[in-house]
Amino acid sequence: MIYLGHKIFKKKDQIFFSKISDDYNDIHLNNFAAKKLIYGQQIVHGVNILLTALNFFFKYYKFFLLKRLDCNFLKPVFLNEKIFFYLKRKFNKFYLSVETQNTLCCVILINNSNTIDYSKDFFFNKKFFFKKKKLSLNKYYLYLKKKINSNILKEILSISYLVGMLYPGKYSLLSSISIDNLHNNFKKKYYSYLIKKNKKIGKYEILLNGNTKSHITAFSYIIHHQLNISNLKKIVKKKFLNNKRTLIIGASSGLGETTAKLMALVGSDLFLTYNNEIKNIYKIKKDINRSTSVNCKIFKANILKKNFLNKIKNINDLDYIFYFATPKILQTSYNKFNYDLYRVYKSYYVDQFYKFCFLISKITKKKVKVFYPSTIFLNYKNRLYNEYILAKKQAEKKYPLFKKKIKNIKIFFCKLPEMTTNQNIRVLQNKKINRNANIIFPLIKKFIHND
Repeated sequence: MIYLGHKIFKKKDQIFFSKISDDYNDIHLNNFAAKKLIYGQQIVHGVNILLTALNFFFKYYKFFLLKRLDCNFLKPVFLNEKIFFYLKRKFNKFYLSVETQNTLCCVILINNSNTIDYSKDFFFNKKFFFKKKKLSLNKYYLYLKKKINSNILKEILSISYLVGMLYPGKYSLLSSISIDNLHNNFKKKYYSYLIKKNKKIGKYEILLNGNTKSHITAFSYIIHHQLNISNLKKIVKKKFLNNKRTLIIGASSGLGETTAKLMALVGSDLFLTYNNEIKNIYKIKKDINRSTSVNCKIFKANILKKNFLNKIKNINDLDYIFYFATPKILQTSYNKFNYDLYRVYKSYYVDQFYKFCFLISKITKKKVKVFYPSTIFLNYKNRLYNEYILAKKQAEKKYPLFKKKIKNIKIFFCKLPEMTTNQNIRVLQNKKINRNANIIFPLIKKFIHND
């Protein structure tokens, strides 16, 4: 593994790239708009990361003939975030990796032997003409500019425009780029392209035929909303709880939201916590109050803050607790363990969780059941989530010792499959939102009835 360099993308870099690519997508330039999305902050253009990585590569390999590249974007890079560029060589292939704090963001395979082959069935019915403007790239892509002709560079830059402004457009995320024939010296001033859409999962494929042959994959960011109570009534056939009180930590979205609605339908009074999503938690409460007769109270509480435990003290006589507190779940590098990320996960899933359970054991005399959402990743070797998996394992390993000391708290570790939430971009694209309740409701019933 060879270290090539590092970079911090600033606001001026974003503005410069937007000017040369014409990609003015709000997710890159509008901080207010970006805060509404899953990552909550501005994201660096994917094509800018690709070109910057190639520029670092050609700084050290000036005589290398670039023919083809395959780029996969695994995690967005944020504004003002320090990223590192590494190179690994295997036979005649070069692997460029872009990482931040040991978290893998992007992998670029250079000169893969495969080629992009368009069958005769493809009809390229759209054309894109390059604008007549000079590209001043010396400051940002000095080494790259010397290796790739200007028309091909314009073609690559236009990919950012096509995805960010047209297909899918607003709030889109680039997933992968494959480009062939990069060594050509053609001087075409336009290219033909074909769009293939899958609206159900928000997936767009762009096939491009010009100075190069390219295949691009992108996704429109779909903000998934959990099912409302009127739809959930089809799953919950009858009410089977009376005079029960449930606390749900992290009920403002995702599985916490679905669980809150399901518990309301089965007849339990609710105490719901939220951290940031105040509008959504009030919508949830309104939906519950409109459709059921249970009592529902909400309060703001951050599991990592000192006043969290003080707020919980005021809730007495609980029967059930669901613990959905979580940070953002990020992929990491195959070959590096990120201790900083692990400590974040551990603070949520282990340290604060057991402090919370100890407190509950002191303020209540009755037996309380706690639902802890574990993961099926524990059963597989998933090297992209090492830190997350280890933290979840630590929580389960600590329970036998906790169980010996505390008798009135019973924790159920439930290994959940991947489900559709706004936590994970990959999950959003290939799961159906209405499966969440169908999966989790049988688990909730088992949790309630299991002694």
